[in-house]
Amino acid sequence: MARGGAGGTPAGDALRRAEQLEGQLAHAADGEDAARTRRECAEAYLSCGRRALQGAAEGGAGGAAALGCLEKAASINGLWIVCAEACGQHARARQKAGAHADAVEWFGHALSLADRAGDQRSPKARKKRQGLADRCIESWQELVKDPARDMDGPYRTALRADPSRAQTHLDMGYALAGRGRAGRAAECYEAACVADPESVEARFRAGTALEEAGDHGKAAMRYAEAAKMDAGLSRRAAAGCAQCGRSLAAAGRRAEAAAALEAAAALDPERSLDCARAHEECAAAMRAAGGAQYEMPPQGAAGGGGAAGHYARAVELYQKAGGEDRAEGARGCARCGRELGKEGMLADAAASLEAAADMDPAHSLECARAHEEAAGAMRDMADGSEAGAAAEAAEAAARHYREAARRYAGPEAAMLAGGDAGGGGTIGDARGCARCGRALAEMGRLGDAA
Repeated sequence: MARGGAGGTPAGDALRRAEQLEGQLAHAADGEDAARTRRECAEAYLSCGRRALQGAAEGGAGGAAALGCLEKAASINGLWIVCAEACGQHARARQKAGAHADAVEWFGHALSLADRAGDQRSPKARKKRQGLADRCIESWQELVKDPARDMDGPYRTALRADPSRAQTHLDMGYALAGRGRAGRAAECYEAACVADPESVEARFRAGTALEEAGDHGKAAMRYAEAAKMDAGLSRRAAAGCAQCGRSLAAAGRRAEAAAALEAAAALDPERSLDCARAHEECAAAMRAAGGAQYEMPPQGAAGGGGAAGHYARAVELYQKAGGEDRAEGARGCARCGRELGKEGMLADAAASLEAAADMDPAHSLECARAHEEAAGAMRDMADGSEAGAAAEAAEAAARHYREAARRYAGPEAAMLAGGDAGGGGTIGDARGCARCGRALAEMGRLGDAA
């Protein structure tokens, strides 16, 4: 142990006396004499520790010796709370002097001693422990204002003071984020989320740090959680989710990108177009990959999985586009419809192109052709099915032919087909109407054919 003073000084004499008593304890038999020696030894070490702390407070270097003496006193005769209070007094003096790093360190020593009292702590001792913890947090809060200071040690001490205090994790996160250590900051914010599940601040800060650290999927999840807890954050959280989605897409992680942009669109409808594009890109990638990836279910899809599910979800979102984005939404629906047609999902293709035509008449002729193609497929299905299924397929075919004829007959189809919707007498795409009429007649649906 480091000695608190030189030979011949009161401090040195006191330390030698304490050590002599400790030596006697090693050979003492149990009994009243041993108990008295134990008390005297503990008091001697306590006195030495206080003397050393006094010297340290006056600018000396007796801190380590002081702590060693106090730990001896506590362990020899159970003076944990008394020795903790001695450390606490020194910590308060350093706090008053503005030396908050020293104060946190000594509050930490005090708390360590107090915690070792275990079940022996009385309500009064627990109250003292809480007082030490509160003063430790006060110095911690002053300490985090200095962006240049190493905070790891004080952070651990502040957590010892109050392990459940979410603000301590947040404070450390702020300090680390300010130094560009996003990964460590994210860990602190995540710890704050655990300490306080209701903390909106912890979740939003975790989102920003995780995004900066490159964990975009988890960042989007934290942004969405924060916005769910506080609607006032919706637009900011949506922007964060959208940025995460774009980063994931750039990294080729398209399914995760679509999920992040789903969260963005749910928080801010203006993000729907970005989300639709992500689903469309995800569907295209899954089609190219094939195999098991093809069956991956998309987040937010109304039904179905794989590429078709992503295309269907993209169409839902493209339909929400309004204003200047309406034409882009229509083009998106049309693209998805064409791809669904290539997959042989002709009814879904027709529905997508119908959505495109409703948004922008320029897609009417393409929509009509999709319905006609779907009708033909349904008709073939009816021819090869049993009675019940055949009737259902025939009804679906007739429905598609009727819709195709309606679209062919429209003035938009006339312009697109090169006809004249005006005084020339040709309405819509006459050839398309005629084909649908003949098909309906062949099916025996003469009223529809006429």
